[in-house]
Amino acid sequence: MADTYLSEDAKKLLDDLALALRSVKTQDDGNGNLEYEHKSAKPFVEPILKTIGLPDWNFTVWMWNTSFKWQELPGPVNIIPICNITESARSEPGGALKFGLMRRIDGKVTVEPRLTAIFAVPPIARYVDARARG
Repeated sequence: MADTYLSEDAKKLLDDLALALRSVKTQDDGNGNLEYEHKSAKPFVEPILKTIGLPDWNFTVWMWNTSFKWQELPGPVNIIPICNITESARSEPGGALKFGLMRRIDGKVTVEPRLTAIFAVPPIARYVDARARG
């Protein structure tokens, strides 16, 4: 996992998304985690992904209320918390990344309850090609 530094434009887009999510429809996954309606989030998320160099990546926006293990995610996932992350809250080993991500001393990463974030994955074809090349 690596930190991505957001431009001021990307931070503004995240702020706009955070405000918009208050009125976006959600669907519960049965465990208390909420997936936000894709078409409502799309106008905010696509410019964010483009700004951070992930154009054309697929995404979902979730509010997680349960924990999951980072290493158990299916392949490469870029998690973009929907908040402004201060310098003091970066994902250093043993420290917390504000609003949910935690890197333990042993390097494992978990996501603790109550994290609203964009979960972005590379386009399937590009990911399959990269894995085939080794």
